[in-house]
Amino acid sequence: MKTISTIFLVLFSTLCVAQPGIYKQVDSQGNVSYSNIHSEDAKKVELPSITVVPAIDTSAVNSKMQRRMESIRNKAESDAIEKEIAEETNYLEQLKNEYNDDSLDILDIERNQQGYFNNRRSERLKSEVLRSEENLDALRYRLEASP
Repeated sequence: MKTISTIFLVLFSTLCVAQPGIYKQVDSQGNVSYSNIHSEDAKKVELPSITVVPAIDTSAVNSKMQRRMESIRNKAESDAIEKEIAEETNYLEQLKNEYNDDSLDILDIERNQQGYFNNRRSERLKSEVLRSEENLDALRYRLEASP
């Protein structure tokens, strides 16, 4: 029992003497090296204590980022719809100017077969005006429905 106590005492004292540390050594040429092993010409370096910063809760940050990205996507979608509305409005104005409430401007190419071309052109323009107005209504509805 006495031997176990002696062994324990010897081990404990060696552990107390061999404390870990960082040592700085400068050789004859001026090169600096750091080590955790003590040598005769090395000096122990006192390092500042380590600051531990607790982790942040990223769920709130992730949620905010997701909402921001969704807002950017919604804005881009709204801008695209507004651009489509502007293009469709311009196209509708061109059609209405050409259609001119069923009183077509006669083009030079149509003078020979005026009746036939007037009816065909009038029907085509009338259907395109209606389709364009429906497109505009659908686009405006999409813009109002987008978040």
